[in-house]
Amino acid sequence: AKAAAAFDPDDSVNEQYSERTGGYVRICITADGSECGMYYRRRDPDDSFNTSGYGELKLDTQTRDRIAGHWVLSKPEDFFGKTYDYDLRFDAAIVAPPGASLPTDGGDPGKAYRAYADAVTKGDLAALRRMLGESAGWRMPGNDDARAKETLKDLRNEQPTQPKILRGRSDGTQAVLWVEGVDRDDIRQRGRVLMQREDDKWIFTEADLDSVEE
Repeated sequence: AKAAAAFDPDDSVNEQYSERTGGYVRICITADGSECGMYYRRRDPDDSFNTSGYGELKLDTQTRDRIAGHWVLSKPEDFFGKTYDYDLRFDAAIVAPPGASLPTDGGDPGKAYRAYADAVTKGDLAALRRMLGESAGWRMPGNDDARAKETLKDLRNEQPTQPKILRGRSDGTQAVLWVEGVDRDDIRQRGRVLMQREDDKWIFTEADLDSVEE
């Protein structure tokens, strides 16, 4: 449930495991039932790797509530000087993130995000200082133009200039928006944006965007 509620599930899982001995395997499965990667991590002794495209994944169940299947690599493969094979069987409930779906335009979080994207495109530092909430104090200090300009440069990186909101979900204090749009370099970006409610307004927190083909 904690992983489902987190913007980055990996961060949540790692925080829960912390320094404990042991480990876990994370399997990524797309909506069409194909694999999108596996991550393995173990502590004491330490070991980890990422892989995709190896072995055979077969799903026995894929519904809104449950996912079950089998991923096997019977012939050992070499990963950076070590060999691995695996025989993974899984049967797990699908845990929905908290909150409810937002309107198609993203509602108030969507409106705030579009205003933020417009301010980034225009380089409106005054507006961005309002829109970034408490973090604006160190990200865009009013007495350090060089720092503010460097932050603006970072914010523009991969930021769609006129983002389209595909869908969204919110629990009232946080909102996740699925967005798409073209950045300043004419590269189409798609992914998620996290908005946080702070002092009765929605604040941009972070984004997880990837470039995609047209």
